[in-house]
Amino acid sequence: MTKSKGFTLVEVLIASVILLTVLSLTANTFSQSRINSKQAENVVLLHAPLPFILDTIRQQIRDNPIAELHGDGAFQQVEFRWSATTEHFLPPPESMIVENLQTVTYQPRFRLYNVNLQLQYLSKTREFNFKEIAWLKMAVPQDE
Repeated sequence: MTKSKGFTLVEVLIASVILLTVLSLTANTFSQSRINSKQAENVVLLHAPLPFILDTIRQQIRDNPIAELHGDGAFQQVEFRWSATTEHFLPPPESMIVENLQTVTYQPRFRLYNVNLQLQYLSKTREFNFKEIAWLKMAVPQDE
């Protein structure tokens, strides 16, 4: 019996199956990581201008503190729409004048808004709800 110096057909087939399995798993993992990376990039691009947008909304609310406000705009390819409705409109706490023990009440001047913000980048949309406060200029005290 002579010794053969090579691999048998069965050994070559088993090695090929193992190699193809490893290659397909690697290709699938790589493909999924590219998809996840693109989704993460879109989320980052959607949220990146959020501080600027929030500052813009806050400034518009504080410049004109009326019962209801709304607006829209775009920044870095992100479109946004917002609306703000008054949740509470309250005065400062009462105070007392110590010399004559008189209570001083004030007109309402603080508004707490419920703000709804909608961001859109490409086909991705995200909605945020938050509270914002604004105030009117100092009210003149009313004597009781």
